[in-house]
Amino acid sequence: MPFELFTYRRVDDLRPALRGLPPVRGRVFLVAASGDRELLEHLLDGGLGRNPDCQVRRWDEIYRFFTEELDVKNPRVQIDPPDHWLLLHAIMERFRASGGELPLGAQRRGFLSLLGTQIRELIREEIAPEVLEQVYGDDDVLGHAFIRLYRAYLDALDSRGLSDSAGVTTETRRLLDLPGAAEVCRKLDLALVGFSSFTHSQLALLRALVGAGASVRVFAPVAGSAGAYGAAQQFGVDGVSLSRAQPFEAVVMEGGDPRQELEHAARSLVLWEQGAGPLTEFGKWPGWDGIAFSVPRSRMAEAREVLSRYGVPCAWDFRLKVTETPLWALVTSCLEAASGGWQTEPVLRLLSEPWLCGYSLDVSQLRKRHPRGIRGWRAVLEGAAADAFERCTAFAAAVAGGGRAIELLTALRTFAGRSALSVSALIREAPELDERVGLFAEALRELDRKILFIREVVRDLGEFGEQKLTGADARAYLAAWAEGTTVAQPQPESGCMTVFADSPPTLFSSPCFFLFGAESLQWPGSLKESPVLDEARKTKLHEAGELGLDRSHLPLLSEQRAQREFLFRRLIACGNRLTFVCHSAADAQDRPQEMTPFFQSAQRGGWIGSEPRQIVRRLDGILDAPDEEALVPVESRRPDLRTESTLPAVRTRPGLFSVRGTRASFSSIDDYAGCPYFFAMRHLLRLPEPPREGEYDVLRGGTAVHLLWERVWQVYAASGAKSGIAVLAQGLFDEALEAVYPELLRSPSLRRDLASLRWRVERCAQKQDELEVFLRPLRESVECELELPPLAVGGVTFSGRCDRLDRLRDGRFLLWDYKAGRSENYKKALQLAGYALALEQNGSSCAGWGYFGLRDGGVAGLWRDDLRSALSLPVSRTMSVEGQMDAASELLSALAGSLNTGQFVPLYESDSCRVCSFAALCRRGEFRGELEEENDDE
Repeated sequence: MPFELFTYRRVDDLRPALRGLPPVRGRVFLVAASGDRELLEHLLDGGLGRNPDCQVRRWDEIYRFFTEELDVKNPRVQIDPPDHWLLLHAIMERFRASGGELPLGAQRRGFLSLLGTQIRELIREEIAPEVLEQVYGDDDVLGHAFIRLYRAYLDALDSRGLSDSAGVTTETRRLLDLPGAAEVCRKLDLALVGFSSFTHSQLALLRALVGAGASVRVFAPVAGSAGAYGAAQQFGVDGVSLSRAQPFEAVVMEGGDPRQELEHAARSLVLWEQGAGPLTEFGKWPGWDGIAFSVPRSRMAEAREVLSRYGVPCAWDFRLKVTETPLWALVTSCLEAASGGWQTEPVLRLLSEPWLCGYSLDVSQLRKRHPRGIRGWRAVLEGAAADAFERCTAFAAAVAGGGRAIELLTALRTFAGRSALSVSALIREAPELDERVGLFAEALRELDRKILFIREVVRDLGEFGEQKLTGADARAYLAAWAEGTTVAQPQPESGCMTVFADSPPTLFSSPCFFLFGAESLQWPGSLKESPVLDEARKTKLHEAGELGLDRSHLPLLSEQRAQREFLFRRLIACGNRLTFVCHSAADAQDRPQEMTPFFQSAQRGGWIGSEPRQIVRRLDGILDAPDEEALVPVESRRPDLRTESTLPAVRTRPGLFSVRGTRASFSSIDDYAGCPYFFAMRHLLRLPEPPREGEYDVLRGGTAVHLLWERVWQVYAASGAKSGIAVLAQGLFDEALEAVYPELLRSPSLRRDLASLRWRVERCAQKQDELEVFLRPLRESVECELELPPLAVGGVTFSGRCDRLDRLRDGRFLLWDYKAGRSENYKKALQLAGYALALEQNGSSCAGWGYFGLRDGGVAGLWRDDLRSALSLPVSRTMSVEGQMDAASELLSALAGSLNTGQFVPLYESDSCRVCSFAALCRRGEFRGELEEENDDE
């Protein structure tokens, strides 16, 4: 028969059918991808032996097959992704130079990637530019620009004798018109294995081959979906089913979050190997080589860490993009350090790469010298470090200066090649780097292949390959090469579990298969319309019968969803014995997430059993319970407080210190109110606290802002309020920073912090200008940084300095304090109430006080009713000036008592506990019967 269709549910059901094919010399098996080639040979087993001249080829190699059979003298050269990018980039530049109009959104750099994806889809479906003209209106600027760019791309390929990989099938069909093609087709016995459906160009080629007398057999997987549109519907035949319609056995494994989802599976497998754990109910241990994982590529780094920690032997059966190799990490670090102006920390991280200086770099000494810029680094580096830095600057300069594609790749090879000279030494000194060194070397080999190949392709690309790329375009080209080029990972040893990134090959199966990330965010995931060819235009193409488009062309979102569901069911079919569908109850940001609806659909359709078993381990099971198996030392045993004596028989709260005090600052009393123990640690013992993260120095920034307000009010008072607070703050801002924190004005890496501080100061100044409208007529004078009169309480002298004091015409005074945080955080603060107590010793009366918050630009405080009304300030229904001053008096007395006795008892119910730097010293968890927890809140 010239055409036969066979369908299967399980991959193992293919084996007898393939081995039972009649012996034919020259049979050609076609598979979808390279990974399927070896799997098909395994299924055929002795089949190839009976037909020694049979071949197994990928679909995209069919063009080469016919050129070899027909002895084509000048076959088309297939371009790879970087050349595809180069071609499109040149076409876009010509389009702009010729006055071509693009909407604003299409002028962004990401449009080039979108354009390439859409063009390849049209080529694959054989939709000509003339057809597209029927779906765009006369006023559609983006649509007509897209058509022009699409037509220019096709013309460029034809003029240079090139072929896009998406058009390889169309080019193959054109070969059938050559002399001798009919004879080749009559002798051809073609078997396509693993193709569920075909594009328009693939269908046209297969129909042409059948029409020319070729024998074609299709072995297509099915997924039991109602209304499916696959090979049977495309060819209009029912096909012969090779499998019985029985449900697959699926087990649901649920974790609390994505990391625990992986840990749940890893620990369960290790326990199963030991004859324990929840998986023993599923029978005999299948061995590590009988297990396979399918992990989303975005989570692969996390999977490597988890599986390594549990000691799971793994074979990583997928090719890595160059962007995922140490070579690209080195390139990215170099270019990012250059774009930031060669700042201290980025360059230290760069030079610490094992391919440059590694551990030989004295990071601590260099950090103390704080070098910046090329000159700064050249002044402090010497020897091998200086040489490595010069290589980095040379490469960054080459990318920034731009050049032709071959020049950019050669610059990368020079930069990386020098680093590769020390690879062998690295392995001797640090065997744990063996895998990374291998990947680095593989990436270099791929770079060498590309450089050799591009010398030939540039001839074919002509002026398109000779274009000079500058700046961001040069970096984008290198990224296109790295994203479109893959490297092989080290060959695994026997007895390893197989791990795939995303989906395994079509013909893969394993006794036990684990599918991770089975949430709705992944299946079906986010499906979006293309802005170039949206749903409405695709529908118009489908409805135009004269265009001859099949239903599968340019799939709509609903059809894309159906394709995702088909793939999900086929992944479930990868488990011959069991398939574990793994998902997590919450994402990495602790947001709840639902399991994919495809799972329930597979239940209803009978693809899996109606009541699958579930194995759940949520976040409350991170630590193993006393009656649960634990993998020590990988996992820590949770102490059983019911049976284990973890606390001493007699316990005394900490808080009694031998240190006493006779002086204290008003500014520290709120720390004492929050927790006496915290006050003692910070202000009495002066223990160091963990430094804040980031280069920006918060303390110096705060000091500079206080100096700014002091100078602003001095000028404001001396000038008789001729200029507003906001105008003065803007004019004196740089001067205040220059005096206290000049690095903030000059460092490129602190530009964002400088802009943020400037904006907050302006907003706070505007708030003060608003109050000045009402306050200025009531005020007699302003005093800044006023030394307060000392206040003696219980043998302790309290002192302080007031940021700003307004003396009113009626004899009262008004206090203001400037804070870096939000104003609302100081509604209950007692610092200014303490100031008021000290000032009222001289017979003055306090009219109120306010805290200006730099972070929110607001003001919070308490004021007498007449002043509050005059200033239009908010009223507090729970606090008053008198009440807060009484509370401050009591607090000062309590603090004086603690300073006299040395007793500072921890306040375990304090709101400050979650951010306290001394939580491990006060034994809060011990006294509250809690295990100490880590808290990432700031």
